[in-house]
Amino acid sequence: MEGKKLRHQRKVVGLAILLINDQQDDINPSTFTCDFCVESKHLQESFKVKGCSHFYCDQCIVKFVVSKLQDNVTSIMCPVPGCKGMLDPEHCRPILPNQIFDRWGSALCEAVVMGSETDKYLYCPFKDCSALLVYENGTKRAVCASVCPHCKRELCPSCKVPWHTEFDCAQFQKLNDDDMVKVLARKLKWPRCPSCKYYIQKSSGCNRMICRCGRGFLYNEPSYSFYDRIRIFLEETPIFLNEIHISFLKETRIFWNKIRISFLKEIQEARISFLKETRIFLKEAQEARISFLKDTRIFLKETQEARISFLKETRIFLKETSISLKEILIFLKERRILFLKEIHIFLKEICIFLKGE
Repeated sequence: MEGKKLRHQRKVVGLAILLINDQQDDINPSTFTCDFCVESKHLQESFKVKGCSHFYCDQCIVKFVVSKLQDNVTSIMCPVPGCKGMLDPEHCRPILPNQIFDRWGSALCEAVVMGSETDKYLYCPFKDCSALLVYENGTKRAVCASVCPHCKRELCPSCKVPWHTEFDCAQFQKLNDDDMVKVLARKLKWPRCPSCKYYIQKSSGCNRMICRCGRGFLYNEPSYSFYDRIRIFLEETPIFLNEIHISFLKETRIFWNKIRISFLKEIQEARISFLKETRIFLKEAQEARISFLKDTRIFLKETQEARISFLKETRIFLKETSISLKEILIFLKERRILFLKEIHIFLKEICIFLKGE
């Protein structure tokens, strides 16, 4: 039922898109509406599917090819259900990026190899290689180690794993992981940790082992006695204290590093804030300086005008003062003459008066 509904909805949407295309073709014949993105595109951006009459925009075709390659589909048909149109790499090459074109070609090659009946294939079991390897008939079934021509490491073609040195293929395929580890540990005499039961392999050094769980024991005698426990405890105590000391130093460094980072961050923020405030202060000081210079120029201009006016008035005053001084001198000169005449008359009268007596 859901499939029928989806088909009906697709038919309705297709008819609506065709009607919109017809309307748009009547309005602007140089554009079309892509059935994928339902956007108006120029005809130069269209791409026709090989073997049918359907066409879409370049970008939608590229995205459609990428989605099919992600689903491991190499034979890509027309997006319209039931249509016999087909997309192939050579036909799509003008619009495909080089990376997608190469990926499509590699997928086609792998599909041919995987579908071959005469050759056998496998992938290199090492994750950092994973190259596709092809073997002739019989080579894959041979019970011997083969070498990957890419990473030059040994592998087992029959089991499709890295080469198992301690077992043949029949034993390896019968064993699971736990059984294989047990057989290998028994053969190499690996002891187990008394606490966590993990197998331990000694690479070098003395027989005193410390497991990753923290348990200490002797490599040759994992089930040691009470005195061995005391001895190992006494030996491990300085190590434990040293570990505590190292851990304390690490945590202290981390703590001080956090404080240092926080302090530097605060200093940086304070510096940024100080620079901002300094810029604002300098801007205001510059504006005040400009205003002061303007006011000073106006004051000096007014002072110069007042000085010129004062000098003019002073010259006029001095001129008027010199005229008045001349008049005063003339007046004093006349008064002096009159005064001397009056004195002379007065002295004459005195003399006459003295002679009369």
